[in-house]
Amino acid sequence: MSTMAPMFYVLLVIITIVNCQTYEDCGSETITVGTSSLTIQLERDVDNSEVRITLTGPNDKWFGFVIGKGVMSGGYGITGQGSSYELVERALAKVNGGGTILTSSGTPTATLGGTNGVVTLIRPYTAPSSQYYDFTDLLTCNTNTMPIAGATGNALSYSKHTRSLSSQTFTRTCSCPTTDPTKAPSSQPTTSSPTTDPTNDPTKDPTTDPTIDPTIDPTNDPTKNPTKVGETLAPTGPPSTFEPTSVPSVDPTTDPT
Repeated sequence: MSTMAPMFYVLLVIITIVNCQTYEDCGSETITVGTSSLTIQLERDVDNSEVRITLTGPNDKWFGFVIGKGVMSGGYGITGQGSSYELVERALAKVNGGGTILTSSGTPTATLGGTNGVVTLIRPYTAPSSQYYDFTDLLTCNTNTMPIAGATGNALSYSKHTRSLSSQTFTRTCSCPTTDPTKAPSSQPTTSSPTTDPTNDPTKDPTTDPTIDPTIDPTNDPTKNPTKVGETLAPTGPPSTFEPTSVPSVDPTTDPT
C-alpha cells in the first residue's frame, strides 16, 4: 500500500471532524476604510470552546483587523495578504515593519476571489499568550462588546498601511444560558399579604337544626286524588228509605190551618 494512503485517510478524518462542528453566529461588523469595505464575523462552537473568525475585504490589496483593541499599536492583528494569499497573525507595533508575525493559533484558510479576499481562522477561545486576543469573556457573555480597528494597504504585499480606521466596536449578538436561574421570580407578588394560615378546620355544624329522624320508608303509592280543602270529611251515606212514596196524597189538604 502506498504511504500516501494513510495520510489521505488522516486528512479525510480531520476534514470530516471540522465539517461536523456546529457554529453559532455571534455577529458581524462592517466598516469602511478608505474606499474599501471590511467585515469581521465571529461564530462559536460552544461544545469545543472554539471561535471561527472570518474577515472579508478587497481582493487587490492586503487588509486586516485589529482585534480586541481600537488602535494598531500593541494589538492582535489578522491580515489577508500576499501574492499566494494567506492569513497572517501579528503582534502589531509601530516598529519592525508593523509588528511581529505570530505562530498560527489555529486552522487558517485564505481565498482570493473575483471580488473579495476572505480569510478564516478557527482557534480556541483562549489565547496561547498575551500577544493574542482571548475571546473567552466575549463568547461566554461576560462582556458584550470588543474594540476593533481596520486597515488596508495599496497592494497585496504587506507594507505600511495606507488607510486605517480606529476605535470601532464589535457587538456580540449570541446569548448564553442562565447558569443560576432566578429562584424567586416575583419580587412584588400580586397579593401583598397572602393567607399564612388557611382554614384547617371548616365548619363543623353548618345546619343548626337538621331533621334527626328523617322518614326511612316514605310512601311508595301516595293517594292519587287527595282530599281537597273544604270537602266534607264524612259525607251522607245511603238514604234510609230505599223506596220513597211513589204516589203522593191524592187529596192533599186544601185548606191548611
